[in-house]
Amino acid sequence: MRYLKLWLAFFRNCLTRELEYRGHFILVFMVDVVWYVMQISVMSMMYTLTPSLGGVGKAEATVFLGTLFLVDATNMMLFASNFWRVPFYISTGELDFFLLRPVSTFFMVFTRYINLASIFNLALGLTVFIYGVELLPSSPNGYAWIQWVIMFICAVVLQLSMQGIIASFAIFTVAADGIQFVYYTLFRLGERPDSIYSGWIRRVVLYIIPFAVLASMPLRALTGTLTNEMFVTTILLAVGFGSVALWLFSYCLQRYSGASS
Repeated sequence: MRYLKLWLAFFRNCLTRELEYRGHFILVFMVDVVWYVMQISVMSMMYTLTPSLGGVGKAEATVFLGTLFLVDATNMMLFASNFWRVPFYISTGELDFFLLRPVSTFFMVFTRYINLASIFNLALGLTVFIYGVELLPSSPNGYAWIQWVIMFICAVVLQLSMQGIIASFAIFTVAADGIQFVYYTLFRLGERPDSIYSGWIRRVVLYIIPFAVLASMPLRALTGTLTNEMFVTTILLAVGFGSVALWLFSYCLQRYSGASS
């Protein structure tokens, strides 16, 4: 309850700030819309040339994009703004003050700022997702929807975990401006269904740098192609990478000597 009350205080503070700077609110939304339009355009163009991509038809691809947009918008709203601020926290010494708070430093670093403009991105992603589900040849049953929700939660946890791991290295190296671009370069691996990958590359993007599971596993849940092994493995990946992120972040903080040193 203490953490929930703290997060609600963060939310109220961010809401007040966003209402004061409405132009920034709209600009952030429009930047994400451009990315969404580009993804939809590229996917539409590909399906004018082929009816299937890696065994994924146009209806499944629409569900995939809708899920990807929802996962990304959730991350952008709750965590991404904080991830971008990590090098600033380190270089200015603001991280030192986070260490003095009687709460988890990881919680403070990754939940302090909430990007409320991404609520509109969630609505846009939900629209694409619902449209894709309507295009599916058969409606998903209740069990498929339960699997989708679990896979969606795992995808959000995995995104946060990968950001936490990269932020840990930023703390360790101190001078780490631009390290966020490493994350967004790797994120591109998840912008296409996992079925297009094969061989050792598929194993890498599913188990070592698991960005390919972000939207692909929820898609498989709704289309009935999610095996029990995939389902359990994705949950274990989320738990495993989440644990690694928390441990590595704590480990690097123990070796953090402050901005003045």
